[in-house]
Amino acid sequence: MLTGCSSSTDQSTSLQADAPRAAAPEGSAYQAEPSARESSAPSAADRETGDTGTEQRAIAYTADLRVRVEKVEPATVKAKELVDAAKGYVARERTYGTTPSARLDFQVPAERYPEVLDALAKQLGEKVSLEQSAEDVTEEIADVDSRVESAEAALKRLRTLLSRAGTVGEVLQVSEELDQRQADLDALKARQKSLSKRVKEAAITLVVVSEKEEPAEEDDSGFLGGLKAGWSDFTGFVSGLLTGVGWLLPFSPFLVGLFFLGRFLIRRRARRRGQAA
Repeated sequence: MLTGCSSSTDQSTSLQADAPRAAAPEGSAYQAEPSARESSAPSAADRETGDTGTEQRAIAYTADLRVRVEKVEPATVKAKELVDAAKGYVARERTYGTTPSARLDFQVPAERYPEVLDALAKQLGEKVSLEQSAEDVTEEIADVDSRVESAEAALKRLRTLLSRAGTVGEVLQVSEELDQRQADLDALKARQKSLSKRVKEAAITLVVVSEKEEPAEEDDSGFLGGLKAGWSDFTGFVSGLLTGVGWLLPFSPFLVGLFFLGRFLIRRRARRRGQAA
């Protein structure tokens, strides 16, 4: 009896819960509240498009990697091969001969960024240092996109006004405003393109140095540092003075001739003044 009563009670409760939803006519003021399970589950359309309510963030990745290798040139060649295999490219390359080293700026697809960075850090030589940064540019991209849409709408309205202008003054005024808005739109689109590239391509700066010990920076403080700086300045002064003398040496005969000529003219003038007196 207790089991039967319990079963009938559960059935009646279920019917009472479903009754308002079934009895409510379409378009009536009464609307049944969805259950927590129904409200949290994504719809079929969301599952197809991948939109499950989580916002996709736009992240710009950058990394600065320093590696010490036995030979610089083979290491740079291998680094380029690793980046090229990941569909990346070299944006800039600089080689220094005084202290064997090289600096390469790579652009790699953002989805391949972690594996490329890991390969460069492990397969070239000894990793000296690594600095990474991830900048969220989602809001900036949204702001630029919104401004681009507003600028395009404003240009459309200005073109409509230009077609309806009746006087030369109105045409010139609208044309001037149209040119200014077009320049602003071009700048916004350039910024939009730059942000899109930063998100799609990660930037990796690789510095490759030789295993040879780099010269340590000398301490220029104290007595010895001052003596060394003074001697360097003195030798620089003497060197400059000798350079000047060497430059004047070819002109010395001409200068000597001018000196004696001037001296002769001065003495002659003084002698005449003495005779007149």
